[in-house]
Amino acid sequence: MKKQFLTFIFLLTIAIFSGQKLNKDQYQAIENDDVESFQKNFTENDLQKCYPAEKTSYSVLALSIKMNKPSIFNAILSKNVNLDQICDDKSPLMFTSKYNMVDFAKKLLEKGAKKDLKNNKGITAMDYAKKYDQYDMMKLLK
Repeated sequence: MKKQFLTFIFLLTIAIFSGQKLNKDQYQAIENDDVESFQKNFTENDLQKCYPAEKTSYSVLALSIKMNKPSIFNAILSKNVNLDQICDDKSPLMFTSKYNMVDFAKKLLEKGAKKDLKNNKGITAMDYAKKYDQYDMMKLLK
């Protein structure tokens, strides 16, 4: 219950502080990992946006990683989405490294995400794995 509440607050914060905000149905689809609702409420164009939240921004793909929503993640991967989209100076693969989401990372790499992609500071997914001591991610990204 506490995790659901924190997820709701996180998504609500995104909705309040963003210019391009998720609407109620969109954030409920993500929060509930509900693919049917996701498909009704997101266009392919929505999947190409960064949604700001305070000092951070996330693509819908990055949100599915951060919030550990595998059904939404897989639904997004079935769409025409930029696997290397940078939001908050991080690609989705960089987010998987930060949060040690190895299964998500494997799928991104299988779909063609660039493991050597650098952000504006020259940082890669491997650099995030090292920074956060994510040893399984380091093995995967070698």
